[in-house]
Amino acid sequence: MEFSTERKKEIENKILDLILEGLKKDLFNPQDAAKISSFVLVKIALVFDQATLVNFLYDLAESWPEFTNLYEIEDGKIERKLEENVVKEALALVKEGKIDEALTLTKTVDNS
Repeated sequence: MEFSTERKKEIENKILDLILEGLKKDLFNPQDAAKISSFVLVKIALVFDQATLVNFLYDLAESWPEFTNLYEIEDGKIERKLEENVVKEALALVKEGKIDEALTLTKTVDNS
């Protein structure tokens, strides 16, 4: 999945919006916001693709459940992309007459 500096900025802005919203709704106190910000600044520097982004968001949501929705959205993007790739591969196998292999491949999506 393509990943760019703009995409990283988009995620950073979403996290910032959630922090600000959490402060307004008293979900976080200023000390929590500072801890979250420090965590994000250190960890987001290590993000270079969608998979590392999802791992980062998982860690963030584990520490602060208010970020769970953001993690689930991004994790779902990876799942959809993997499913799309399997469908493309299965169709290619069907076109080659390899029906059993295509069926086996599609079952891997059901089992994951």
